[in-house]
Amino acid sequence: MRVAQDSLVKLGCPKVNLQVRSINIGVIAFFRAVGYEVKERVGMATRLASYIEK
Repeated sequence: MRVAQDSLVKLGCPKVNLQVRSINIGVIAFFRAVGYEVKERVGMATRLASYIEK
């Protein structure tokens, strides 16, 4: 993680946003352990396949 984050900083990236499913407790615990915080956000999506005419 440190190498990846250092590389992003060198490229000028000021922030990393992750999308993790709330049920993926292991991944959430991992990223918390390396300094990431859980932020209150709302993710929204739709499947476009439902709009494609058959």
